[in-house]
Amino acid sequence: MHSDITNPTLRHPLLAAAALLIALAATLLGPAGAAHAATPKCNGTNDWTYHDYNGDAGIRKVRPNAGPFDYYVETPSAGNTAMCTMNTGHTRWWGVDTLQKALNFCYSSADHSGDLNAVNLGFAPLAVDGIYGPKTKAAVTAVQRNHRIKIDGVYGPQTAQTMRFEVQPLDGSWTMPICHTLFP
Repeated sequence: MHSDITNPTLRHPLLAAAALLIALAATLLGPAGAAHAATPKCNGTNDWTYHDYNGDAGIRKVRPNAGPFDYYVETPSAGNTAMCTMNTGHTRWWGVDTLQKALNFCYSSADHSGDLNAVNLGFAPLAVDGIYGPKTKAAVTAVQRNHRIKIDGVYGPQTAQTMRFEVQPLDGSWTMPICHTLFP
């Protein structure tokens, strides 16, 4: 048997196979998919609880003279992290339901009179059906454009950190709707 030690493919067949797999994955995932490939999929929701020590400006509009208080924000999640991803094709996931509710509440063309920090981006309220279809992707794209972040229609960590969600007080002390980012 003749072996050609000058051919790197013959010298290191495992390296050649690994390079082939990486190239194949990059081709199949594309540029947007490759960026989100290591991020877990949003397969649930989580209520993130915060304590407002110094008075968040957006929330203080509702509670101008109150002391510190606790509130929560419900977001899509993957276990204990809000840094997760969703894209078209994800169906019947609680995370998609939660995303659709936030898009409707904080960004759709629904009546936002009295909603603090809500923005009308011109899309009709979405059906809250848990399906990340073309309308949900278009709404996420509108949010990304509005916040001047990468526009790819994928709900991922950058979108999660930038977009607004409905805020609720833990003690039920206010009823006025508020949209706020996940991270105060």
